[in-house]
Amino acid sequence: QVGPIFTSNCATVKCHDGSAEFDLSSYETVREHVKPGDARGSSAYRAITTLKGESAMPPNGPLSQQQINLIYVWIMQGAKDN
Repeated sequence: QVGPIFTSNCATVKCHDGSAEFDLSSYETVREHVKPGDARGSSAYRAITTLKGESAMPPNGPLSQQQINLIYVWIMQGAKDN
């Protein structure tokens, strides 16, 4: 459920598709930006919850609260590849 959120909203051309240092194009690269069990300490989570300014992600508009909650729970439960 989480993978498609990152794929369709973050790992897009000229964003986080592997061409930037903050790569979110695969489970392995997403995990580099996640601290399992610590959503607020995870750079990927902080990026999607910053709602204003240049740091607001994704640039096309914020994720829904449901998507943010799903990512939060996924990280807090260990950010497993399942």
